[in-house]
Amino acid sequence: KKYFAVIAGLGFAVSGFAPMMAVPTIAYADDTASIGQEAARTVEVDSIDALVKAIDDAPTDGTVTKIVFTESITDDTSGGIDIAEGKSVTIDLNGNMLTLNSKATFDDLENADNDFAGDTAIVNYGTLTVTGKGTITSETVGDVIQNYGTFSSDKQVQVTNIATSSDKGGVTATFVNIGGTATLSGTTIKSTFNQGISVYGGNVTLDGVRVSTIATGTVGVGVFNRNADNASAPAHVVVTGGTNTNIDAAGIGVSTNNTSSKGSSVVIDTTGFVKGGEVGVYWPSSGTLTIGKEDGTG
Repeated sequence: KKYFAVIAGLGFAVSGFAPMMAVPTIAYADDTASIGQEAARTVEVDSIDALVKAIDDAPTDGTVTKIVFTESITDDTSGGIDIAEGKSVTIDLNGNMLTLNSKATFDDLENADNDFAGDTAIVNYGTLTVTGKGTITSETVGDVIQNYGTFSSDKQVQVTNIATSSDKGGVTATFVNIGGTATLSGTTIKSTFNQGISVYGGNVTLDGVRVSTIATGTVGVGVFNRNADNASAPAHVVVTGGTNTNIDAAGIGVSTNNTSSKGSSVVIDTTGFVKGGEVGVYWPSSGTLTIGKEDGTG
């Protein structure tokens, strides 16, 4: 069997009514959808108020709302942005930056006792796609994006957390999947102080991603069960994308946990790098780690 992935330091240690105010200007346009798809509408936005209104106005019947940035936007006031269940939103950064300095703690609709998902800038319960060359960044929030629904992003997108200290209890990460489905294709994920990607159940595909963390002991990709315990539904993560993949963490490249990852699985099928300053892969759990193709053919 061929082992293509380059793993640096493979380790197995255990361890209502409101006062009248100015309404943001939003430009709407109808798009023609492909056969089998709901008709999409396009909204151009140039402020955080316009962005929030566009998301709030998005229908909950699966019709796609495409939101196109016409300039960079900074959020100091929203109290966190949420995409509700049933909504389908595509954010086209269009070469701009979304700076997120506002946050909130959102509900885990499946697990009311969730004590690991704290403050975040964006939470998705519906379908969220991020595209268009640009950056989503934050220096004040815990997590930048939490996904409970369906999330995708492409190679033109960079998501960064440049916080210099943790401002919530527990572990923070730039991107967090909580029981959802996520596909990150060529996306760059960076974190200065916190983790890169944390996966709590669900299915995540990391295709040609570039993940980097800087602080000592931080993890590139952490993999845990849905409720961060051994009794809940496991996570399934696939790392692929050939030489474009580069997971480079200051602490551990890819990690599970012996008390919260039972049954979770990771497939590392890439000719790129998965490495950590301390250990490349930390696997103390009883799940399945596959180096090479999941079907065993490569």
